[in-house]
Amino acid sequence: MSIVSIFRQSKAHQKSSMNHLFNCQEITNQDLTVNPNLHQKNIVISLNENDEFISANFCRTENNDKIKKRIEDRAQMLDESAREAYQKHKINEKLELEKMGISKKIRTVLQSKKEQLQKEFLVCFGNTTRSELMAHYKTAENVANACLKGSLAILKKKGLDKKNLISLVLHFDEKGLPHSHIIYNDYSFKEHTTATQIANKKDNQKDKKKQYQDKIKEFSEFQDILAQSMQLKRGEKGSRRKHLDIQDFKNLKEKEQQKEQITKKSIFKSAIYTNQKNREQLTIT
Repeated sequence: MSIVSIFRQSKAHQKSSMNHLFNCQEITNQDLTVNPNLHQKNIVISLNENDEFISANFCRTENNDKIKKRIEDRAQMLDESAREAYQKHKINEKLELEKMGISKKIRTVLQSKKEQLQKEFLVCFGNTTRSELMAHYKTAENVANACLKGSLAILKKKGLDKKNLISLVLHFDEKGLPHSHIIYNDYSFKEHTTATQIANKKDNQKDKKKQYQDKIKEFSEFQDILAQSMQLKRGEKGSRRKHLDIQDFKNLKEKEQQKEQITKKSIFKSAIYTNQKNREQLTIT
């Protein structure tokens, strides 16, 4: 079975909260009879003040306030750095124009709010089981390093780099396959704007149909880059099928079989009822 890597960009309303990342799972995942992985250790990777990668193990059933504080501090530092860099760039731009005798109003304050600058994408696995995944990577740390390598490749494609990484959180404690939440700052220190604005400027030069086609192409390129960097297979190109892990697929098939059995019983009961009615009518006549 070939392991498949999957890239998913989170929309604004889908972004994971700190509570979900470090403290609490969905209610359905909190039952050991449903989720035997409940007490598995998770991994978080971030960067220190020297932009060196650091990692830590944690359980969402324990107190992780220190880890959360470190991640929140990094997010705040990146937000402040982005605004300072943008302002400095715009002031220099204004001075250069004044030297040329050009008077132009230039906004020196980055308009994006903190929550708008903070983005998220996921790195997931498919077409495999947890045991096969771990047999391939040997250790949880190797899974985390593979996800980190893939995530850095995605950030580079977006026009960002490792400096933009706030945290990578690898969850092992859910009933499905392990997966990573990558939280990052969207400001490009090289382009002096956000990666989103760079993409929007390109989109504004195209008609709606071309924009849609390019979005599909870009999404496909992200899948390619992730698979190549992680040395895994990518999903079927052009497929719109929603990914299901092995256990969810089995559960879905069981529900379909149960539904089919209920339908058959209903048909059988209906046939018996019809036969009884026909006999009663014959008796009356």
